[in-house]
Amino acid sequence: MRRFVWLLVLAALISCTEIDPTVSPPTISSFQATPEAVVPGAPVSLTWSVTGATTLVVEPEAMDVSGLVQTTVFPTETTTYTLVATNDVGERRRTVTVEVDDEVVGNGPVIVSFEPTMSLVNPGLPQTLTWNVVGAETLTLFGPGIEGGTVVTGTSTFGPTIDLPPSASFTLVAENSAGDVSAVAIASRAVPAFTVLVAGQSNAQGVNVSATAARDAISAEPGVEMFGNDYVWKAASEPLDDCLGQVDLVSLDSKGTGCPNFTSNASGLSFGVSLGNELSQATGGDVFLIPSARGGSSAQAWARPVSAFNRATLFGSAAFRAHTVGVERSAPIGHSYAGAASGVIAWFQGETDTSDVGQTNNFFSRTDAVFDGFDDVLGAPIVFAQLTRRGPTGNPDDPDGENRNLLYQRVREVQRRMASGARMPNGSLTSEGAARRHMVVTHDLPLHAGDGRHLSADAQIELGRRISLAVREHLLGEAGVDGTGPRLVAIDKVSPTVVEVRADRPVTSPASMGATAYSGYFRVFADGAQVAISAIERKTGDATTVRITLGQSVPGAVEVRYMPPAGALASVSVDVIRSATCTESMPGLGVCLPMPAFGMGTDAVTSARLSTLRFDDTE
Repeated sequence: MRRFVWLLVLAALISCTEIDPTVSPPTISSFQATPEAVVPGAPVSLTWSVTGATTLVVEPEAMDVSGLVQTTVFPTETTTYTLVATNDVGERRRTVTVEVDDEVVGNGPVIVSFEPTMSLVNPGLPQTLTWNVVGAETLTLFGPGIEGGTVVTGTSTFGPTIDLPPSASFTLVAENSAGDVSAVAIASRAVPAFTVLVAGQSNAQGVNVSATAARDAISAEPGVEMFGNDYVWKAASEPLDDCLGQVDLVSLDSKGTGCPNFTSNASGLSFGVSLGNELSQATGGDVFLIPSARGGSSAQAWARPVSAFNRATLFGSAAFRAHTVGVERSAPIGHSYAGAASGVIAWFQGETDTSDVGQTNNFFSRTDAVFDGFDDVLGAPIVFAQLTRRGPTGNPDDPDGENRNLLYQRVREVQRRMASGARMPNGSLTSEGAARRHMVVTHDLPLHAGDGRHLSADAQIELGRRISLAVREHLLGEAGVDGTGPRLVAIDKVSPTVVEVRADRPVTSPASMGATAYSGYFRVFADGAQVAISAIERKTGDATTVRITLGQSVPGAVEVRYMPPAGALASVSVDVIRSATCTESMPGLGVCLPMPAFGMGTDAVTSARLSTLRFDDTE
């Protein structure tokens, strides 16, 4: 009886797994290769007609082509392809062989692919086109900036050194004795909206000429807008930091006509509109400027509050405005467009932190915290200005401004070390330098007449251009642009009487070879005492190195300082500024930028006074 039950169970199981007699293995009606003979790398179309298959695979590539009726292969040697069709019942196979031979005749060239490496390329960058072509005897490329076509052979890439229009069409023509074929590639240029937060103190605000003179000095290009202190969108204009209708009183400077506590020091011309114009012309996009500077503000005054958008604080007000612009203009300052930044914080601050040694000593930690805060909240890179030279202060205890200039130099050196890629005199990277922080130089620019600390109107226009160049080189990645000039690489004492200062880019040969070459900026110290210099020159055969010959033999270590002497340069035009002796960092590009001030050094006559010297806190 028990055996009978087991037989019934077994019969039931067998009946459940029986194969449906109406289902059969797949049927492959055809499997073809077109063409069947090609040169190496040429495309071959494999086509088939199959019924009843649940999966399709092409071997030897093991390509899953289920649901398809065609695929393309690029054999480099004679290859037999197998189409494998399967279902629950079984499988079927069919093969086709493609002959590959360099001597295949009768076939015209084949353009396998032709395309740009990037669908969007940042302004000013060359677009790189790539192609895969087989069977061609000649290749000719046509397109913008390629007059009459360029014959390209032996390579698979070509980078036109042109600024692309918003959309550019390139044509590649391949020819051989059997015929010719062409293909078109479309390359587009990124046209981002660029947001600039102008922050810091009075040199970011602009204190030099009257409001009327500022308006007359420069006009904004179409597409350069500002989100004013009155929280109103308008075409950008100077004074950029006009306080009329100011909403956030924390940054009120009270220096515009009709503003509370009006003084004769009217808000003047800043670098803002100049920067906006330069960026707009370079990128072809809109630029949104956000003034948020406050004259006389220290680094500590810019500390990040607990609530990052607290508009009762300088940091919070600036961050809130930047955020507002991002929302209203769909241009967040920390956004990345086509692989590059589309916003920047343009920062000019530090004068107030030279009021005494205590503030100067805390300058790095406080400024670093501000920069980190902006990076955390806005995600934006920073381009900041190194402090200007320091003119007469008007203080009877310091008639020439030299003592204040030494405090300025301490801040200048700290600023230099904070920039991305900055190096110590021994050539090592500084511990203070951080990514996405880039510095521009101002010590060669003239100061406002009768003013020992504020840039002239023409100097501000030039500063706007320099910040734009820094953005283009370091943030947009534009080739062939020198945004920051040469930077210190190392200082080498090659003998007891010779010191060499090496930069990362060429420097100019000075107008004179004496002890005051390079405008008398260089000083050398040993054991705290200044060492006489007999000659300064650019090193023969090495345009990146300045050679300093000492007036005496110095057996031990020395310290080199490169500092602008105290005193204001005469106010000159922008053209004169650009043609003055400076660095030839990238000859032929019309760019003229100086080396940043570096080193601290100590002047024996003033060192004892630095710890007690104090000036007004109204920078």
